[in-house]
Amino acid sequence: MLRVVYRDVSPGVPHDSFAAKPKTLYRVGTKYGRVEEAPDRDQGIHGLVIVNEPDLWMVNLLDKSAKHMVERGDTTDFHAPILWIDDMPDELKRFEFGCELQFMKEAGALKERVEVEGEKKDKYTIVRDKYRVALFVGVKDRLPKAVVVQADDKVMQAIRYEVWEHGLEPQLT
Repeated sequence: MLRVVYRDVSPGVPHDSFAAKPKTLYRVGTKYGRVEEAPDRDQGIHGLVIVNEPDLWMVNLLDKSAKHMVERGDTTDFHAPILWIDDMPDELKRFEFGCELQFMKEAGALKERVEVEGEKKDKYTIVRDKYRVALFVGVKDRLPKAVVVQADDKVMQAIRYEVWEHGLEPQLT
């Protein structure tokens, strides 16, 4: 099982806003997933998404409501896209939590060693159309640290990883 805690640090997202609060994602292969959000009292939502493909539950922990959906189609795989900008090429929408480094290597990313906030990182960069996507990976632990997406040299989205743990024992009950 994979556990990822991440936050949106994109330009224009106030650091104390709901959008910037950490989200926790759990993933077991392509069948099971869970996303936990912080409470958003202004909107009356404390979101929890639970996936057991093809079933999906969207739960509001504040008002104790839930909605169940069943995915229809030829394939029913759990996907955890990191990026989602409407006009982004479909290939980039397949960049997922838990598959970051594999995706970059398969996409032919350019790798370079950089220093960020006083620490050495390996930066993997791909360019598709007007988008430049960079994945920053720790040199020592080889774990994802951040993703930055630029369009026409303007930062559109930035994600910072707080936790990236894999090989955890799933608790499916």
